[in-house]
Amino acid sequence: MAFNVDVFELTGLLLPISLARQGQWSWDQLIAVGKLIRDTDGDGIRDEFALGVPSAWQPDWYGKSRSHGGDVLRDDQVVIDAPESQCELQSFAGIGWTHQMAPLPGGSADFEMGTQAMTYVWSSEAPGLAQRIMNRFH
Repeated sequence: MAFNVDVFELTGLLLPISLARQGQWSWDQLIAVGKLIRDTDGDGIRDEFALGVPSAWQPDWYGKSRSHGGDVLRDDQVVIDAPESQCELQSFAGIGWTHQMAPLPGGSADFEMGTQAMTYVWSSEAPGLAQRIMNRFH
């Protein structure tokens, strides 16, 4: 996960890496932090989101499914409909609909433009992302 340090500092929130080092970074903490990233200029319109629009991109849903004990296949059986997999999928959908920490369909947030506080990235993509955002925010 990559995060925009400026968003966290401007909102007075601890950085995810700091929380992780303290053993306090969890799904519940992500949601709590995500709900605090909202309107930055006081006009009543949300300017920043914690995360982008959830997608079917594998690192988004599959990693979260595994963190809840879910999976797609286990012992040659399809288990995507198992309760632990369903728990994750409901959590995943709740990012936008329930917790309003990601834009709803039709909305947008962009990590590289500074309107999205956190994003999931493959480790192989991290150097390119760092190079693209250099000098735009901390």
